[in-house]
Amino acid sequence: MSPSHRPDPATLLGTWDSTDRGDTGGILRLRVTVGGGIGLRAWDADGHDWGTVPAQVYAHTPDAPDAWALTARYDLGDRRTAISAYGKTGILVLTTYTGYRGTDPRAASFTRAFCYPVPDGTTDPAPGGQRRTDPTGPVDPGPLAGTWVNFDPQATGLAGVEVRPDGTGLLVQPRGTGHLLPREWQTAAGPVYRDATGTSSAAAVAFTADFPLSGGSAGIVGYVNRRLLTIECAVRPAGTDSSPYFVREHFYAVNPST
Repeated sequence: MSPSHRPDPATLLGTWDSTDRGDTGGILRLRVTVGGGIGLRAWDADGHDWGTVPAQVYAHTPDAPDAWALTARYDLGDRRTAISAYGKTGILVLTTYTGYRGTDPRAASFTRAFCYPVPDGTTDPAPGGQRRTDPTGPVDPGPLAGTWVNFDPQATGLAGVEVRPDGTGLLVQPRGTGHLLPREWQTAAGPVYRDATGTSSAAAVAFTADFPLSGGSAGIVGYVNRRLLTIECAVRPAGTDSSPYFVREHFYAVNPST
C-alpha cells in the first residue's frame, strides 16, 4: 500500500455508462481517472458535462489494499450533488443526492443507476439541449422515520440506526457494532430526497448525513427500496495508518412511522 494509504483504484478506473441511458434523470456517464489524485467526471441525463472533481476511493476494511467504492461532490451553482458508487461483479452501482440552494423551489432528489464499462476513446455525450424540469415542493421525511435494525446479526459495521423527523429533514443516530464502526455516534441532521424517476410522490426515499468520529469522520447515505433500507458508510480516518473504507449494509424497520 502507498505511504498515503490510498487503496488501489484500478477496478474503478475508466469510463462507465448507465444501463438506462439516463432515463431515470440521473448520471448518463462517469469517467474515473488517476493522476496526482483520483478524478471523477460526470455527464448528466441530458448529456451536459459537469467537469472533473476530486473523488475519494475506499477499501472494504482499513487494511485492505484495493478500492471498491468512491464518493464525490459537485457544486453546480444552483444545486449540489453528492455521488456514491461501488463496484459489484463488473458493474458500478451509482446513487446521486441532489439538493437546491436557498429559496429554489425544486425538490431534492435521489437517483440510482447501474453502470457498465465502455471502451476508452468512446465519443463523449452531446448535450441534449433543454434541461429536464425538476418537480417542486417540500419532501416529506416521514416515510424514513423509525428504528432500523441490521438484517445480519453478524454485521461488523452498523447494528442499527434511529431516524426521526426534524422539520423538512431528519435527525439520524447510528449505532455501531464496535468492530469496523464505533458503537457510540452523535446525532446528526441531514436532508431528505424524493425519487427522481418520474414519480410525482413527495415521499422521502433517501437521506444523507455527516458525522465526526474519534480519529476521523464518516459520511452516510441511505435509501429505501420496498421497505428495505440500504446504508452506505464512507469512513475517512484522520491519520495515515488506515485506508479510507466503505461499509454497505441492509436494515428493516421495527417501528416504522408509516
